[in-house]
Amino acid sequence: MSQRTDAQRGTTLIELMLGIALLGIIATLTLPSFTGFLDRYRLEGAIDALHADLQWARGEAVKRNAVLRVGFTPGLPWRYTLVDAGNLELKAVQGSDFHNTTMDAPALGGGTELWFQPNRGAITNAAGLPVDSRVVFQSALGRVACVHFNQLGRTHLCSPAGATHLTGVTACAC
Repeated sequence: MSQRTDAQRGTTLIELMLGIALLGIIATLTLPSFTGFLDRYRLEGAIDALHADLQWARGEAVKRNAVLRVGFTPGLPWRYTLVDAGNLELKAVQGSDFHNTTMDAPALGGGTELWFQPNRGAITNAAGLPVDSRVVFQSALGRVACVHFNQLGRTHLCSPAGATHLTGVTACAC
């Protein structure tokens, strides 16, 4: 039986190849679940961002006693902006911040803007008509989630029944 000397200690080529093969197998098995996690995380981020921004816009309209507008630009890349009464852009959110998500424009009676009124934060369209609508987001893997809002300025999140569960999101028909 021969023993290794200090000069011979270390990793053999066979041991190194086995370690790399095991690492490759583990990576192959975990990649699909990691991709699904990222997809869900991006969709949740997009709906959470819009939900929070709509709530903030409602509060700011009441606090400032002035109209605050939220404009939507669907498609690729999608975006929405928050603009004050003096046409100063307060915030812009780009779809590129939420890679591989799409946004459908809400039905606002022909317009592309929500107007938060200073009177209790009610939502109207540009013509001053009350609006009940939703913004629908979809992920690259087909997950769907919605941000609903009503004419009183209240918002809530939901996802179609049977869809992959999203944290803090109730089931609904988007």
